[in-house]
Amino acid sequence: MEHLVSSWYNDRSLPESYILPPEDRPGMLPLGKNIPVVDLGAHDQTDILQQILEASQEFGMFQVINHGVPSNLIDEAMGVFKEFHALSAEDKAIETSKDPDKSCYMYTSSHNYATEKYHFWRDGLFHHCNPLEKYIQFWPEKPPKYREVVATYTAELRKVVFRILEFIAQGLGLNPDHFSSELCENQVVLVNHYPPCPDPSLTLGLCKHRDPIVINILLQSDVYGLEVFKDEEWIGVEPIPYAFVVTLGVLMQIISNGKLKGAVHRVVTNSNLARTTATFGLHPLYETLIEPAEALVDASNPALCKSFSYKDFMIKYRAAASYGTALEEFLSGKVGVVSKESEEESKESFATTPSSGGEERRPANMPLVKVGDWSFIFCWNILLAAAITKEGAVSMSL
Repeated sequence: MEHLVSSWYNDRSLPESYILPPEDRPGMLPLGKNIPVVDLGAHDQTDILQQILEASQEFGMFQVINHGVPSNLIDEAMGVFKEFHALSAEDKAIETSKDPDKSCYMYTSSHNYATEKYHFWRDGLFHHCNPLEKYIQFWPEKPPKYREVVATYTAELRKVVFRILEFIAQGLGLNPDHFSSELCENQVVLVNHYPPCPDPSLTLGLCKHRDPIVINILLQSDVYGLEVFKDEEWIGVEPIPYAFVVTLGVLMQIISNGKLKGAVHRVVTNSNLARTTATFGLHPLYETLIEPAEALVDASNPALCKSFSYKDFMIKYRAAASYGTALEEFLSGKVGVVSKESEEESKESFATTPSSGGEERRPANMPLVKVGDWSFIFCWNILLAAAITKEGAVSMSL
């Protein structure tokens, strides 16, 4: 845990390992644009559906207001998230090491911290939350109200995200309950913390990427940091009090047969203020079949890709020669069948490796990858930011 940015950021200038190549640095902050804001409390349900669909097609990201989650609960949740990240490194290690299967854990930058060429300016707390009765026992007990508050908070978010998924399904012409299945069975929380950074012009909190999930919903606090890439420029996602940011992942792009967009985004840092965010993300089970929805495929709209299991997607993605183009290679069928040996190695590669003050779970044989290789489709660090557990979940960013 000694590597956590929050443990040392006050003591030194920006370390060289955090200084990105010039082409990957954040550059000028975007001005004057924002992503769509959808009022879920509006009376015209058809209009809500249309706004969500248009935002999903154009940005793959939008904010929602009047969503029904009480403001005092949002304040309480953000309060315990910040309190957790304010704990000592020793306490964080104790609070996130209760489950031998690593359903709750802490990491910095990414899970391949020991081998990555460049680091990112963030610490992350990750844990599963579905089914609650199985996982809550492994959540932090410090701060004292963490389990109580986060259990209530995630229950409310579940209502919001499945309502949004119903709108998306209807907008695509699918059954409203299309996503109420194993496609979204894995539900997880990722609480990212970005301490004040000595030089935000040289590094990032998270690199340019798309999330390898179906959808997530983000509480981004009142500090600016999230940016989405559209039309060859970065657009800032301005914080709105008590709003949530909804982000579609690449799996939604596949399921919609390309009708909706998986948002390309990144996180910039701040020299004066810490930023804490909380993401509630939905992923498939490991054996779930991923494919374009049957109703969206016909002679005029051929399938974007063949059917594949989430497990195969992860294995073949890791086997791709170039991580920057791995998604296209996979979807086009250029990535060949993975051998039994490679599959077994892939299973074994998600090893628990020791680190000071605790343990990190990361692919033990992960290769070094240049930042430039990450920025086209996925950020390799984010794709594998959480090792696939027995349930097959992968964490997201923001």
